[in-house]
Amino acid sequence: MDGTGSLAEAERKRLDAGGARGLDIAKKAGNIVTGKIGVDSQLIVDKTQQAAEAEHSSLLAHFEERKRMRELAMPTTDKGVKLKLRSLDHPICLFGEEARDRRERLRELMANLESQGMSIEEAEGGAAAGEGDAMDEDTAEANQLFYTEGSDELKTARQRIAKYSLPRGGDRVRQGKRRREEITTALADNPAWEDAQEKDSLAKVKGLENRSSQVGDDRPISTCAFCGDGTILATGSWSGMVKLWTTPECALRENGALRGHTERVNAVAFHPGAKRSLTPTVANLASAGADRVVRLWSLESSTPVHTLEGHFDSVAGVSYHPSGDFLISASHDKTWRLWDLETQKCLLTQEGHSRGVYAASCQVDGSLLATVGLDCASRIWDMRSGKCILVLEGHVKQVLGVDFSPAGYQVATGSSDHTVRVWDLRKKNCAYIIPAHSNLISAVKYQPEHGNYLITSSYDKTCKVWNASSYSHITTLGGHEQRIMSCDIAAPADGGAEYVATASYDRTWKLWGPDLLADLGL
Repeated sequence: MDGTGSLAEAERKRLDAGGARGLDIAKKAGNIVTGKIGVDSQLIVDKTQQAAEAEHSSLLAHFEERKRMRELAMPTTDKGVKLKLRSLDHPICLFGEEARDRRERLRELMANLESQGMSIEEAEGGAAAGEGDAMDEDTAEANQLFYTEGSDELKTARQRIAKYSLPRGGDRVRQGKRRREEITTALADNPAWEDAQEKDSLAKVKGLENRSSQVGDDRPISTCAFCGDGTILATGSWSGMVKLWTTPECALRENGALRGHTERVNAVAFHPGAKRSLTPTVANLASAGADRVVRLWSLESSTPVHTLEGHFDSVAGVSYHPSGDFLISASHDKTWRLWDLETQKCLLTQEGHSRGVYAASCQVDGSLLATVGLDCASRIWDMRSGKCILVLEGHVKQVLGVDFSPAGYQVATGSSDHTVRVWDLRKKNCAYIIPAHSNLISAVKYQPEHGNYLITSSYDKTCKVWNASSYSHITTLGGHEQRIMSCDIAAPADGGAEYVATASYDRTWKLWGPDLLADLGL
């Protein structure tokens, strides 16, 4: 072996010895894990899988938390959010915080309270108790539920409403029982009797056709309403004009152009006894406008008889009490008001809706009132006590139309969610949902006399007729070029032909009735 090989061999041994010493140092420092390679790999995989499962569970919990936060009943206004934060003993506003951030903070706070198993009512009660320890007796009483004493005029009005409604309610119930007994007896003799009666009552409705089309104004026609016997139709437009038309001639009445509103007219309604009262001093017609007032008109004068002022925002709906002594107005200021027509005084300003009140309808007895609004809710009020006895929740968008059935225990509501809901007040639930239109529903009306059918108008340019017992579609009234803003049904006192009127954004109103040839017997 030469000298070169001996030196190379010595260098190799030196390097191997140094590598062994480095390996020992690394093992002692923990930088190298010894063991079987397969076992070490499995340990790493298990740890990675556990970490992934933990992260997945954390994400699921986060999503569930966000879902629960979205389902919380939150105040819709910034003022309501601040009041809720104050009731929970939290700051109502932080430095640099906007309304949206404040609402999100309240949402997270309420979600945390629920996750801890504490209800919002308990938290509010605890906060109130904590505040009560630091407040004097008068301030503590201010945070408790209280009632405001009404005026003597309101008390007298409620007594009058009770005396009017109670006997009529009893008569309606007795007539309903008698009617059921008659149906039972007739069905025992002829099982097909009920179907034949229904077919006969709806035969004229199926044959409704466009009897006349009239240009009502140079601005959109926003509302229409028949008088009691159907011989007069009132229309209101965005120009602020109210006009009276004869039916079925569809001609403008003498002194039929009523000027008084300074902004668009939102609703019109006839006095229940307008077919009997034609004197200039009687308020036969009421109109509500965006100028925040309600104007009362006679049928013989083109100037208002009285003006009712008090609302702080546009008045969207108006309705007479069946007794004819009172008027109900619904406004975007989130209230509805009860007016005494004899004194023209506001007897009651009622809150309850969280957004604007859009329409109101009285039960045929005069005991109940239904109001609907832009907060997606409908409320039933007892006119004799002033209490809100029922809240009808189900619509997912604004509720724009409401009407009581002549039966007294059913009420129909139409909404921007394209559906009509029929509510049974006896069962306190929704009896049926009608997917009525492809656009928002602007109005819903029951047949005034028997309630055999109801009509709905919509922004999809159609008005539809529905069977009130089976909720099946009967016919569609189509002809308007633009969206239909309102509709109404005439109730002839002599049992004659019933007419339907529709008012549209295309500046026209149309009269629908039975076929002329059918009326002549041809």
